[in-house]
Amino acid sequence: KIQRFLNNPWTETVLGGVITLNFVLILLETDSRAWYPGRGLGTRPKWLVDLEGVCLAIFGAELALRIVADGTKFHRKMWNLLDALIVAIGVSDLILSLAGIEMGSLGIVRVLRLCRLLRLLRVL
Repeated sequence: KIQRFLNNPWTETVLGGVITLNFVLILLETDSRAWYPGRGLGTRPKWLVDLEGVCLAIFGAELALRIVADGTKFHRKMWNLLDALIVAIGVSDLILSLAGIEMGSLGIVRVLRLCRLLRLLRVL
């Protein structure tokens, strides 16, 4: 049942919308950092941070459902591993930002966060 739900065209359309929203949020975050360089997380509006959290929660829920649905075959699908990496980076970013450490300012982490954009390929 879970696999059927995840593969339902409606579910894939909704997830594609969330991925697209997340893409726009990354663009807005990058733009805010360009306008206010060196000021850190304080330059991002609260609504932007909140929407990024909602996207991360949805991605995390999808990942959990895929783990349950695929069971021991989960690790055999490249998209699942990419999703797990993206969610892990998002959760790490969230935890560190709550601790006052801005992970996004580290070059390699910023590049890894852009991996979220690869999720758009999954919908296409």
